[in-house]
Amino acid sequence: MNSSTSTKFGLKHRIAQKREEGIAREISKQLQDDPKVTKKEDERVAN
Repeated sequence: MNSSTSTKFGLKHRIAQKREEGIAREISKQLQDDPKVTKKEDERVAN
C-alpha cells in the first residue's frame, strides 16, 4: 500500500463517519416526530 492509497482510505473513512453521524441524527429526529413507530422498531433502528 503506498502513501496515496492510505491517505485516500483515511479521507473516505472520515467522510463516512461524518455522514453516519448525520444520518443517525436525522433518523432519530424522524422517529421522535412519528407517533406510529413502536418501541420495538425504535430499538431496532437504534442498534
